[in-house]
Amino acid sequence: MSTTSKHQEPPKKKPTYEDFFQNLRDEGLTQSQLMDLMNSLPPIETIPSHSKQQQMAKVRLEMAELSPSVQAYLDLFGHEPAAEAEKYLTPMELDRQAQEAVGKGEPIPEWRDRATTKTGTLLDNLYK
Repeated sequence: MSTTSKHQEPPKKKPTYEDFFQNLRDEGLTQSQLMDLMNSLPPIETIPSHSKQQQMAKVRLEMAELSPSVQAYLDLFGHEPAAEAEKYLTPMELDRQAQEAVGKGEPIPEWRDRATTKTGTLLDNLYK
């Protein structure tokens, strides 16, 4: 019965410039030949300096006028719709929900409580 053992080689270290030039010297290149080789290589591209200020994209946020139904909701209950509602609902859906709440005389709980509810999203920052 023969057994085969798997021999794992140690991980190879990443070669360095010193290793590269030592290999060339081991091949018999003289210092003069190494210098000629280095001078024949194309120049290394320089990394752009971080001191140059990069142009950042500018975002402009404009406040849209509240619809009459949403304005009536704000006037009656003292708070605007939750940021999530404004982000994910269409203007028509937002208007319809505000109109229903005003008609019932009851605020929408998610909108009313949003300022004190932490969701773990970036929208929480709007309520600090």
